Amino acid sequence: MNRATLNIVMGVILLGLAVAVYTSGEKKPAPKPPLTHLNAAAITSIQIDHEHAKPIRLVKQGTHWRLASPVNAAADPYAVSSLLDIATLPCQRTIKPLAVKMSDLGLAPPHYRMQFDKTTVEVGGIEPLKRRRYMKTGGRICLVRNPTAAGLSGKYENLVSRHLLSSPRSVISISLPNFTLIKTGKAHDSWTVSPEQPGAAKAAASQLANKWLSAESEWNEEVSRHKHKHRHAPHVQIRLEGGKTIDFLIVGRSPQFVLERPSIGLRYELSRAQGEALLSLTKVKPKQKQKPNRKPVESIKVAPPSSSTR
Repeated sequence: MNRATLNIVMGVILLGLAVAVYTSGEKKPAPKPPLTHLNAAAITSIQIDHEHAKPIRLVKQGTHWRLASPVNAAADPYAVSSLLDIATLPCQRTIKPLAVKMSDLGLAPPHYRMQFDKTTVEVGGIEPLKRRRYMKTGGRICLVRNPTAAGLSGKYENLVSRHLLSSPRSVISISLPNFTLIKTGKAHDSWTVSPEQPGAAKAAASQLANKWLSAESEWNEEVSRHKHKHRHAPHVQIRLEGGKTIDFLIVGRSPQFVLERPSIGLRYELSRAQGEALLSLTKVKPKQKQKPNRKPVESIKVAPPSSSTR
């Protein structure tokens, strides 16, 4: 290596060391303070109050969340998680309440209020530059990333679990329009069908029951509990241990399969194929007739006539 090349290599090394020393001396930006100092995992209740919507209340029972208002139903865990994230959103900028006019920030009155246990968060408008949301809590106003959590629109159905059955292990029978599936066996892990369905496969009852136990909708929609437009629709009744029942009405089959649960005023919308699969048993495949094993007829080769016979 000649001297010129050596000088270039040494220069590059020295430059790298200088950059490393300079950057090591830079101070890392301080983390942004959270909107609240709550521990999201310790929160046990969430209240959402909209001016033009029914109040929504969620409560934690053990490790699971449920809606307590406006209906009593299992909550979607992902939707609840997105709500809990709001409590700890980084406060991008803090504004003193006395320095601004609350109505200019959409906080007088607020668009809606959230309450995590005993901590209230008032939610205001959106600032136009970075589309951040004004939120007021504990006597301070914060600009935070605009949350898009389900339920913030005031539609409680966005928070209801999409699983048709929240306690599948407690189901003991499923009554469909044409037959009933009944849990049987010592371990209560097998199912039979009544009345017996000719042509049904041996495991068809268990297979169909498992489809119901794991079924979930593509989306939910609120309906009025006081309308009886579909009161004569085909009926499905799920019986649980202890005598409780869950009733569904089949109110649509095309283009979407729609199950309505009148007791909570909710519709579960599934794909047509998934819905139809919830109503039919797997059939035994007909045996194919075996073709008779015939020996091929051997062809008789005829020798060409000799020239002497012509």
